[in-house]
Amino acid sequence: MPNDPEPIALNPIRYEDTQFGFRYGAAEVIRMASCDKRHWVLLGITTPKCKIQIYVTKTGKLRVFNGADEDLSPIASNDTTPDTAVPDGLGPIREDELYPVRVLKQRLGWGQAAFRHARRKGLAVVRFGNTYSVHGRDVVAFLLNQPPKEKSGHANGRS
Repeated sequence: MPNDPEPIALNPIRYEDTQFGFRYGAAEVIRMASCDKRHWVLLGITTPKCKIQIYVTKTGKLRVFNGADEDLSPIASNDTTPDTAVPDGLGPIREDELYPVRVLKQRLGWGQAAFRHARRKGLAVVRFGNTYSVHGRDVVAFLLNQPPKEKSGHANGRS
């Protein structure tokens, strides 16, 4: 028929496999960490405007966190014990993010003494007002530049 509108050509949504996940449209989904012993996984979803991390327990419970480590997960009314971001507080350190000292210590499993030791060994800290933070790239560089721990003859690792 002469008056029929021409069909609109739709652009297909781009899909591409990556080394640790996939890109689908504007989103990139990556596997960040997992634990075979406790059967949890940590996934990351990034877009040009947002980053979130999704922690999935072995029972299928989800905890969703944004780049500022704010818990975005809805807590069910019968759930009185919300999970932490990752088991035992441990988690990935991304080079392109700034971490408050509290979060950094939690992610690395460090106590105050370990953090003080890292500061003395050269870990750079940024102060803004009363808040102290550390760049992820500084943490990664600091840890990669540490000499490997030498093994001792004692079972508990002390010399």
